[in-house]
Amino acid sequence: IEQLVQWSNRSTLPLLRRALRDPDPSVALAAARAISRFRGRTAAAGRPVTRPQLKLPRNAAARH
Repeated sequence: IEQLVQWSNRSTLPLLRRALRDPDPSVALAAARAISRFRGRTAAAGRPVTRPQLKLPRNAAARH
C-alpha cells in the first residue's frame, strides 16, 4: 500500500479499493487513507471543459 501511495497515480485506485476488503485492519486503514488523497480531484483536472455541439433537428431548416 505504501508503494501505491508513493506512485500517487489514479491507476492505483482499483488496487487500493481491493485493499479496503483486506482482513488486516491496518491494510484497510492505509488503503482508505490513500484513497482519501484522491477525493476532490478529477481525471480531467487542468483540461478545458468542452461541450459537445448540439445538432439541430432535421426539419430546422424548413422552419422560418
